[in-house]
Amino acid sequence: RLAVGTTKGYHILKCTPEIRQIVSNNDEGTSIIQLYYNTGLIAHVSTGEEASSSQRCMKITNIRTRNEIVRMSYTKKILAIRFNRNFLVLASDESIRIYDMKTMKLKHTISSPPPNPNGVLALATCHVTSDEDQGCRHLLCYPKSNEKGDLFIYDVENQRLLYNLEAHTSPVACVTFNNRGSLLATASCKGTKFRVFATATRVKLYELRRGFSTSASIISMSFCVSRTGPCSYSLRLQALFQSVVMPHSKFLCVSSDKATVHVFKTDRHDPSFLQTAEQSEQVDSWSGYFTSSLSSALSYIAPSLPEIWTEERSFATASLEIACENSSTLIYEDGQLILVVFTSFGDLYKFAVEDEGVCRQLARVSIFSVDLMQDHQALHPQTLPQPVSSQGTKEAPSALK
Repeated sequence: RLAVGTTKGYHILKCTPEIRQIVSNNDEGTSIIQLYYNTGLIAHVSTGEEASSSQRCMKITNIRTRNEIVRMSYTKKILAIRFNRNFLVLASDESIRIYDMKTMKLKHTISSPPPNPNGVLALATCHVTSDEDQGCRHLLCYPKSNEKGDLFIYDVENQRLLYNLEAHTSPVACVTFNNRGSLLATASCKGTKFRVFATATRVKLYELRRGFSTSASIISMSFCVSRTGPCSYSLRLQALFQSVVMPHSKFLCVSSDKATVHVFKTDRHDPSFLQTAEQSEQVDSWSGYFTSSLSSALSYIAPSLPEIWTEERSFATASLEIACENSSTLIYEDGQLILVVFTSFGDLYKFAVEDEGVCRQLARVSIFSVDLMQDHQALHPQTLPQPVSSQGTKEAPSALK
């Protein structure tokens, strides 16, 4: 799925196997939009350009019935919204609120977070079967500071701050988890290097480089996906791709304001780095002692090594006709890796990513010219939150300004 917010409304499209428009709405400008998996449920925030709209009000709407089922108002501007099956996380200028997705009851509030004007926020989607849920971590990532590249990693399920991650020296522009929350990809405001960390051990697994000379504004990052359900989003582009991440997260795609979209390989690391302390206890043996000593020794040696030898360039690149802000995701169609890219001009690209790293363009369409589907057959039924009025939060004003 692709959800696009515009100054006039929003569009929701089906991207695979063929590109079709599911919903087109021009009632009210949309500044933020989030899809709830393959259901007819969306969370959206208005642009505030009309007297009846506000950037301090979140609505959850069933697009199949056009019924508004939740409306919550706040005293400050909403910066970002993130979904997974269990939680809804909403970030504003004054706090980060965590809601139970089934009841929309407020579970916890993170008060007075650092300034975050671009809404840098990531929530692990944990879109798996109930049998696999034990291996998922419901993690939330947000900036510790808008001056440095430090990040807070927060356990949403247990409502506790886990640790502070020193990801970059400059402020962070974009973050994303893989589906299980075992990997975290980060990008700084310089936009030349990206890093992938193991969330369980805080180990930096990859240092990825987009280019050597030019900086860029990173718009989105997304681990590879396989079939329909949540994953990739944009920070400034109001476009959201919905897909399910593959368990092994073998690829990472990165979009910016340039005409090149980069695809990196992220499958060459030791799986033990992804395990928590509870999952892999240290064995008191000569082998364990040697491994621990060797790791300690390398930690002293590594900083003196030339950084260029530890960096990796992109496995594949796709070229757009015009340099502009764009958002992307990776999916599979009949075993073929597909890169889907949406641009701020309204163009939707599909590329086949070949094994040798070549990106072959399959399609390019404008979302404003895509045929509208006659029904909502592609939308799956889902348990929806109970209706909540504008008094859903204690601080909610009675009227929107």
